Amino acid sequence: MAELTPDQISVLFRALTNSTVSFLNRTVGYETLTISTNAIGLSNIPAEARYAFCIVESDHTSGPSIRFLTTGSDPSGTDGMPRNANDTFDLLSKNDIDNFKVIRDSGHSGATMTLHVTYFE
Repeated sequence: MAELTPDQISVLFRALTNSTVSFLNRTVGYETLTISTNAIGLSNIPAEARYAFCIVESDHTSGPSIRFLTTGSDPSGTDGMPRNANDTFDLLSKNDIDNFKVIRDSGHSGATMTLHVTYFE
C-alpha cells in the first residue's frame, strides 16, 4: 500500500472529522487556463494553496476534451488522465498542484477549451 503524503493525510483528516460536506479551508485564489495543443502547467498558484478544484469547460461533447498528469511530465494529446466537458476533478496536494500539466485531447474538435481552477488552503 502506498504511503500518504502529509498534505493527503491533512485533507483526509479534515474530511473525516468535519460534520459538513465541505471540509475545505478558505479560498485563496482562482485562475482560468486556455488549453491548447501545447502542454501547460498552472500559472497563478497562490503560495498557501494546498488543494484545487477544477472544472473543464468545452464545446466538445463526445469523448475527452483534455488530458492531464500530476507527475511533472507533459501529457500528450493521446496520453494522460482524460477528462470530458463539464467534468470536475480535484488536485489533493501541493505536490499535485505544482506538478499539474494539461493539454487538449487530440480528438477534440471544438473551439472552446477552458479549465477553471479554484485554490484552497
